[in-house]
Amino acid sequence: MRKHIAIIAIIITIVLFGLVVLRLPGHAQPSDDAVVARMAMPAPDNLEPTDLSRFDPHKRDLLENLLVGLTRLDAQTGQVEPWLATEWDVSPDGLSWTFALRDDIQWIEMVDGEPVPRRPVVAGDFVFAIQRACDPNRPTPLTANLLLIDGCRVTANALDTWRIDQTFLDTTIGVRAIDDQTLVIDLVLPAGYFLTLTALPEFRPLPQEDLEGDAVWPFGSAFLTNGPWVVVEWNETGMRLAQNPFWPIERAGNVDEVQIQFGIPEETVPLRLTSGSLEVARIPPQSADTVRLAGGDLLRTADGTTAYLLGFSFEYPPLDNPLFRQALAQAINREQLARMVSAQDADNVYRAMQRFTPRNVVATPATAGLGFDPAAAQEALAEADYTACNGVGGPIDVVVEDSPATLALGQFVVQQWQVNLGCEGIFRVSTAPRQALVNTAHRTIDASAESEARRFPIWLVTWTADYPDANAWTNDALHCQFGFLQPGRTCELSDTLLEQAAAAIDIQTRFTTYTSAEDSFFGPGGSFPVIPLLMTQAYWGQQSWVDGVMDYGPFQFDRWTIAVE
Repeated sequence: MRKHIAIIAIIITIVLFGLVVLRLPGHAQPSDDAVVARMAMPAPDNLEPTDLSRFDPHKRDLLENLLVGLTRLDAQTGQVEPWLATEWDVSPDGLSWTFALRDDIQWIEMVDGEPVPRRPVVAGDFVFAIQRACDPNRPTPLTANLLLIDGCRVTANALDTWRIDQTFLDTTIGVRAIDDQTLVIDLVLPAGYFLTLTALPEFRPLPQEDLEGDAVWPFGSAFLTNGPWVVVEWNETGMRLAQNPFWPIERAGNVDEVQIQFGIPEETVPLRLTSGSLEVARIPPQSADTVRLAGGDLLRTADGTTAYLLGFSFEYPPLDNPLFRQALAQAINREQLARMVSAQDADNVYRAMQRFTPRNVVATPATAGLGFDPAAAQEALAEADYTACNGVGGPIDVVVEDSPATLALGQFVVQQWQVNLGCEGIFRVSTAPRQALVNTAHRTIDASAESEARRFPIWLVTWTADYPDANAWTNDALHCQFGFLQPGRTCELSDTLLEQAAAAIDIQTRFTTYTSAEDSFFGPGGSFPVIPLLMTQAYWGQQSWVDGVMDYGPFQFDRWTIAVE
């Protein structure tokens, strides 16, 4: 109901105001021959590369365009491509990566309103940035992705922080500059997915001369850049970016300037899009229907970042039976579930899942997964010797977080099992705090015979990957020992495959091995350690005259093309 009211209100506003073109307050307009992309986003509180939530696409958009990385993700091909690094070599044991860097990308500062090159970006800038992120004495939070670097965890967790000086950092953390154009990074374990990590903001270089001691990353035009764009203006109303005139890499697009408006209420962003006063803008899921109803092909969508899953505690028979779990999975109409939960949730829109890993991440498997099939579900249940749940006992608790949307989800699932499997009176829905669900999923509850604490039998949890790679889904979530989700299964061939895929450098090997592993979980005859249910959706508005906007990852303005008359 709340969604419908909001949609009606915004549509009325669109009708009343018509095609109003809004100018960016406080910003000079571009020259007549400049190609301008207009956007809207919340004002960033800072642009520290390590102080960055995985749920903040707006800051990721800015950092992607202002700071160069070793590599870059091409969302169209699903490949990691060279950027500042022209090539790389990996040691035979997979632990040491050597990157050869370009020598023609500059740090740019604004002097009297004009971009001026200060000096080239060098390997030492990466050494400084990584050491700064791992050092607990510096004013930067540590992201989990950096812990793959040898010595970073030891440094970050050091108790005697007063002993940490430059010598300690140089000898403990596995990052070093052989010369200005040669960077070496040592890892704690072989990781082919490390190449994906090097495309992330937390692996971007920083200028040591501007950030010594307790200095924080500066705001406004003092923000030093080295990417394809420079900051021409930055104030409380917005930001204006211009092409970096010293950028040596050919651009795929034709945009000369990006105007970003801050402080626009998110519920009015659809109006700005439909009026034509914005070229591109990320929009909240609850506004998606408004843009859709406005007509045209403005609305674009892709998978979001969070999956909703049903997990099992294997210590409760028959939840330890893979055929029983497969029957439960195939008895759920997840398309109908997605529509129902989307209507209940005021903040998110969902699509149905039947495989685990999203299709738009690096090395994503080709697994199709098993969808809604009541007949196959009944056959699996009978093969497990539990026809119509006879002999199951019960009741078995399905535990969800206490919210209208998750309660509705749990009740829908139980009803599906009743209708499609004949499991009357077997399952019941109950609620628990989110942390209790996390503790059950991660198996941090003492489940010994002497303890009164018990895990929930069936539990609803979410999984959000830390980086856009298949390893962040199947391996980080499901590995029998190291995965976050721990139903209690023994290690098997699928886990060996995950380990092989994680260590492999060749992208084709990674793809085929992840496919085999995910097939063993969610394909025909799969073990179904969890049931993938729903994936959140991300939305943005994009005018028909704009091309080159990727459907995954941060916006890359230099790839955008705007049709000009």
